[in-house]
Amino acid sequence: MSVPGREFDTQVPPWDDQELLEEADAIERMDAVVASAKEAGCRDAARLAVIAIGNYAWQSQDWPELTARANSALDELEDKLSRRWG
Repeated sequence: MSVPGREFDTQVPPWDDQELLEEADAIERMDAVVASAKEAGCRDAARLAVIAIGNYAWQSQDWPELTARANSALDELEDKLSRRWG
């Protein structure tokens, strides 16, 4: 997907594409981003993606399942149990 003004193509559609309406879609996208980053050996990138997505959901959506999944993803990535949202 090409975005005007960028010198590179994105791998997934942007989060503000107006097609993302369901919590399940957001969870699926978050899980895909985390899995891809982990497979590439980029745990820090996966962690930052979860934090960004969790913050977005916490501030602008009423998505308790995504919040719970973001918390558990951070627990897996950081090897500790601590709650960030909710």
